[in-house]
Amino acid sequence: LPPTGPVRPDSYDFSFDSYFSGIGGSGFFLGDPKLLAPASTAPTGAPFGARIASAVENAREGIADHIRSSIGGSEGEIAAALIVGVRAGIPEAINESMRRTGIYHIISISGLHMALVAGTIMFLLRGAFALFPDFSSRRPVKKYAAAIALASIAAYLVISGIVVAAERSFIMLAVMLVAVLFDRAALTMRNLAISAIAVILVSPHEVVGPSFQMSFAATAALVGAYAGFADYRAGKTTAPPVKRSFLKFLSRKLAVGVGGAAVTSLIAGSATLLFAIWHFQRVSPLSLLANLAVMPIVSLIVMPFAVLSALAMPFGFDGPFLYVMGKGLTAMIAISAWISDRSPVDAVGLISIQSVLLATIALVIA
Repeated sequence: LPPTGPVRPDSYDFSFDSYFSGIGGSGFFLGDPKLLAPASTAPTGAPFGARIASAVENAREGIADHIRSSIGGSEGEIAAALIVGVRAGIPEAINESMRRTGIYHIISISGLHMALVAGTIMFLLRGAFALFPDFSSRRPVKKYAAAIALASIAAYLVISGIVVAAERSFIMLAVMLVAVLFDRAALTMRNLAISAIAVILVSPHEVVGPSFQMSFAATAALVGAYAGFADYRAGKTTAPPVKRSFLKFLSRKLAVGVGGAAVTSLIAGSATLLFAIWHFQRVSPLSLLANLAVMPIVSLIVMPFAVLSALAMPFGFDGPFLYVMGKGLTAMIAISAWISDRSPVDAVGLISIQSVLLATIALVIA
């Protein structure tokens, strides 16, 4: 059957996305699937590109199977989704609870994951370079770390299946890492504009899609907000540091971290709220609470240990890292389910395109 259009007027058009994805039809079958002739490689005589794609896909499936067998359960399915982009095995109940709580973006490989991978790589490399002070003082180690981080997210893009969201996020982050290589500020509106132009050149149809709009709206809002905060701090006279006890120092750092995470979630959520309502006609009332509770687990446990497990996997030492990652995912699933059970109805009505355009203009001006 040909791809279906919108299920109701002005709702999501499946046929539009299918056309640009090269999908000409869809269907279903009855009964359980049966593997007739397993193929580990592309057919003989296949084009070089097809053989490469087949090898990458086989590697992705092999890694996904290894992750599932190591972690097990729903946690293993989510870990496979985060590392290699294989999401088919995640139970629908978990998917729905994460949608209701506004943290489903964690499952889809996007800018968050690319940034955490690049950040983890740069943190590890800068720490390793710091062990050799003579070398670090004479060499641009920050640029070395940025170059290796760029290569790492390129490999992550390939192993994750090069989906549209990951491709767009890679372009955005690549522009920022290249800026570091040329001694330029990474998080600027100019770099964001360059990223948007590059994405439009590669996939122009993405401009009208929810992924493009929500991603760039959130990034633009965060860059603008934190640039304004940086200007405010630069013009403010700072008092000399006061000696504090270690407990007070730790408490202050924790409060700043929690406050920063809350403000970040609030800014990004406010910027994407309009587009979420327009495209999906639903909004997550408790998304701020859910993101505030879950994001530290994802940022400090799940993704860093996912990177470490990927680095250790070729040597067979990935077991401990996957174990810690699985425990983090267990906590994430439990928090999501608890908040989802207490979330009110998240469905909202359809808003007009005129309202969306006017609100978008107001958002840009602000």
